[in-house]
Amino acid sequence: MLYALGSHATKADSTFQRHQISLSLANAMSQTFFDGPNHKPTTIADFTSGIIENSTVIHQSYLPLYAAHLQLHYSLGITPLIRIETGIGYLFSSSILKDNYTISGDWYYEKGSSTSCTFKGSITLPLYVKVIKPMAHGAFTCTAGPDFTLPVHYYIHETDRVVNGLSEKNADQHGKLSTQYTAQTSTMGFYLKLACEKRIGKNMSVNVGPAIDFFQLLQFHNNDLISNDSGYHPYQYYIGLDLAINFGFKK
Repeated sequence: MLYALGSHATKADSTFQRHQISLSLANAMSQTFFDGPNHKPTTIADFTSGIIENSTVIHQSYLPLYAAHLQLHYSLGITPLIRIETGIGYLFSSSILKDNYTISGDWYYEKGSSTSCTFKGSITLPLYVKVIKPMAHGAFTCTAGPDFTLPVHYYIHETDRVVNGLSEKNADQHGKLSTQYTAQTSTMGFYLKLACEKRIGKNMSVNVGPAIDFFQLLQFHNNDLISNDSGYHPYQYYIGLDLAINFGFKK
């Protein structure tokens, strides 16, 4: 019955576009946070690793930084009010980590601190549902659904390095992840965008609004040392403004 009603509405609506190609860019704030041992969200992790005679006490805090998400989507109109979207995207995310640690043992003691900026590039694969509510001058849209994030490369710039009161040189790490490592670190997230859409001409429309993406909501493999050692489970998300340009085809 729903399919029949949708088909009838599609035929009756001369502006309905069965197929759409869209290009979008989100400029956002990226943030890392934890689900701590007491199951309360926090950006600060305090834990001890090792045994009592030789242990490492760690205090870590994460600060927000920039994120950008470029996506190329194809969407299929099920009805004039519901669309299914899929495609491919590139997510650039980053964060700032302030790290303080103390290593103590029977014959060794070290106290250090550092600040690290981590930049990561990932391929994203979405599967969204877009619901459209027509308005007087355009439409209100809600786009939501899961997406998969596959990290492909990274860069870490470590500054303010101090060990036992002595400053050390800055350190840099960068590299391209192997296919096996990408598979091990891939995650599933959840995307939500609320936007206003306005048609420009017959075959083009602009969709703009706030978006939030928890792109590390579900880990398929537990590869994080913090989670293994302390009970803190790391998550990441970005929140910002997403602008999309849609190109439609009726056939």
